[in-house]
Amino acid sequence: MIRDFDQEDSGGTGTKRLSRAAVIGLLIGAEVLAVALTYQFLVVFECQQSDMFAACRFLRSLVARFMVMSAILIVIARLKPLPFRKFSARSQGHRAPWFLFLHLLGGLILLLPLVFLWGPAGPQSFAGPLVLFTLGGGISAIGALFWLAPRSAWLALFHQVGPTLVAALAIGFVLPDLAVLSEPVWQNQALTIPTFIAVNALLQLTGQTVYLDPEAVVLGLDHFKVNIAANCSGIEGLALVTILSAIYGWLFRADIRIGRYVATVLPAPPPEPS
Repeated sequence: MIRDFDQEDSGGTGTKRLSRAAVIGLLIGAEVLAVALTYQFLVVFECQQSDMFAACRFLRSLVARFMVMSAILIVIARLKPLPFRKFSARSQGHRAPWFLFLHLLGGLILLLPLVFLWGPAGPQSFAGPLVLFTLGGGISAIGALFWLAPRSAWLALFHQVGPTLVAALAIGFVLPDLAVLSEPVWQNQALTIPTFIAVNALLQLTGQTVYLDPEAVVLGLDHFKVNIAANCSGIEGLALVTILSAIYGWLFRADIRIGRYVATVLPAPPPEPS
């Protein structure tokens, strides 16, 4: 079977295994989203109320980090498909019910902090929830990895694409932090004024009185006004998409016309004609 994948035969059982991997990936993504939404809507608690603000904010950023790392992993799999096909072949027929149980147990532990965080007062100390989050996340991740594939398959994949994979995932892990560094850009009037002009044009369609104050980054309709903070402005998302697009362009620079790519995908002006 591995010999078939060496010949880049993508049919048969290989496709079936990739489908199973995709299902498991979607399941884990749904679980991460469910946990995030649970703590977003069922708990009234802000990290500013915590005695461990940095740790609390880091935990809140893990969903974004997971999404970015998943996107980069998909790109790496497209860039180097053969090692991942071999990985699928080596994992064919793998069944690990105990690791599935371990994964589900970790998910339950991730929900235990609700006992501490429930209610408007929140916990007096964030240490208890932090321990449970760390323990549950670790157990769930280990269970998911070895539920998907055996240790031998992971070692072979790491041997083939380990440095590239580790570097790419490390970049994905810190990308949200790099995006946060873009927040001061929102204070630049060269960006806020055109943005407010565009928003004003759209809000005028409602027929209501529009209030705009680009210097104070405040806008509103009639008696409803909001201050648009940097982390709500979309500047982080723009920075994140720009960095991800740049990474994609660099990885596939041998297969695309980089000048046209920059001109049409990245928020940059087209290159000057030679």
